Amino acid sequence: GTQARERMTWGADKFSIGYYPEAFEQFQASNELYPYNPIVHMRLAELHGHGLAGSRDLAAAAKHYGLAARYAAPDVPRWAAILLLQKAYVHEEAGDDAAAYEATGEALKLTRGIGEIVYRHAVEALRTGETGEGLAALREAIERHDPLYHAKVFAEPATGGDGWRSKRTSPTSRPPAFASATPAIVVAAPRLTAA
Repeated sequence: GTQARERMTWGADKFSIGYYPEAFEQFQASNELYPYNPIVHMRLAELHGHGLAGSRDLAAAAKHYGLAARYAAPDVPRWAAILLLQKAYVHEEAGDDAAAYEATGEALKLTRGIGEIVYRHAVEALRTGETGEGLAALREAIERHDPLYHAKVFAEPATGGDGWRSKRTSPTSRPPAFASATPAIVVAAPRLTAA
């Protein structure tokens, strides 16, 4: 209870000023007193993952991100999903695509409202050979979360044309201003079909 909160607060103070070994000790002590605090697990994951308190330990970082997500999920599912995304990034860095795919899948069970999670799940699904699921997730990421896709859809005529491209008169014609920054993304937002 109180001692665990005090240790967490001291750890947060040390973390904020860059005294990472001392912060690690305080977070470890807090975790031993009360192992259900998602904030403590998140900080331990960051410290392990970046090697800020000694050697880098990706397995411990993934474990703590998973525990943080588990304890955060009942109260703050969106944050838990973000923690699972961080766990997926750690697994990906460690070369474990299957574990990264599993972590993004768990995150999607909590929320589909964060585009980065949907996109990352598409990538991990494709890496693990889940082509149909990967393409479906990629389509969802583009259609639901890419603002340029939505700008293109709203700019196109209802006749089903391809917008500005069908009205080109020369190879040097420019797209509308909203698409000029990244025309490849606007043009490359096809309707995907799962195999």
